[in-house]
Amino acid sequence: MSPPAKPRLAAVLLAGGSGTRLWPLSTQRQPKQFLALGGERSLLQQSADRIIALAPPERLWVVCGEIHAAAAAAQLKEMPDDQVLVEPAAKNTLAAIALAAIHLRAKDPESVMAVLPADHFIPQADWPKLRADLSLAAAVARREKALVTLGIRPTEPATGFGYLERGEAFREGESEYFEVKAFHEKPDAETARRYLESGGCFWNSGMFVWEPQVFLEELARLRPETARAFEALALRLSDAAYPRLLAEVFAGLESVSVDYGVMERAAKVRMIPASFAWDDVGALSSLENILPGDARGNHTQGPSYILDGSGNLVLAERRAVALVGMDGVIVVETPNAVLVLPKDRAQDVKKLVEHLKTIGREDLL
Repeated sequence: MSPPAKPRLAAVLLAGGSGTRLWPLSTQRQPKQFLALGGERSLLQQSADRIIALAPPERLWVVCGEIHAAAAAAQLKEMPDDQVLVEPAAKNTLAAIALAAIHLRAKDPESVMAVLPADHFIPQADWPKLRADLSLAAAVARREKALVTLGIRPTEPATGFGYLERGEAFREGESEYFEVKAFHEKPDAETARRYLESGGCFWNSGMFVWEPQVFLEELARLRPETARAFEALALRLSDAAYPRLLAEVFAGLESVSVDYGVMERAAKVRMIPASFAWDDVGALSSLENILPGDARGNHTQGPSYILDGSGNLVLAERRAVALVGMDGVIVVETPNAVLVLPKDRAQDVKKLVEHLKTIGREDLL
């Protein structure tokens, strides 16, 4: 008896984030997913490039806001125009994924849906590992009718990620995967240390694989009002009134993550431990993991010059930036602004962005 056919994978790239922690490199009009970081192609383009062997352009979808739709279409020219799904308002990941699920179910109901953030970084050498993990996830999702997520083995007691606690172990050929016993919110430092030491907790990567119908059925069970709104919209996808109906649906939604709205209470959740290196590029300091460094731990991009300094991160777009006798500093030069801060304050860039909004300088954002 021949083995079952591999599920056909379709990929949904979530490209709606604003990337405030990477300001001024990342702005509202050009957030980090549209920037070329760690290569000549943007993070969005890299996200498509690394899965094209599994999900070619005709099975590639992007979800983003109106302000970014043109940029997404321009960066992914091979993808059909109608597979750029535009959110009329930002309502977090649950709404974005539900919108993609009803469109994908209508166009390709036999496919399995991989949901992938478009602003993460995976080294090119590890792209085959990602594809292998996604193939395993698709097989598990199809066979078990489960919601599958990819977990990242923690390398430090990070407080900026949610955690997945593994439960019962299963095998698929030579590979091991797990039941998700519990989802944990972003912890404090002591709790994160316990998670790391336990060996049984993984970072929540925000990557998911499932059949669209299975996801929509879980949505109906856990958030019936939201599900009813999207199922009503699903009946009108080719209707001339679709844009108006879409706006009405989104206007009535609360902003909820897919983790809180569905995954934490879903009936059957499985986790594939990621075999690839991964970075969510969640702060300017993350760029050290992407950009080349020198013998003294300085990482630079653009016309940057460092004398007698170590552990610095310098990104220059147009003007030359030079440092003398400085250690552990981040400098970002763009046409719009120059940012200077100690590396250990990288997470405070988001606070700075909020301050600029408060004082009415949104023109800088």
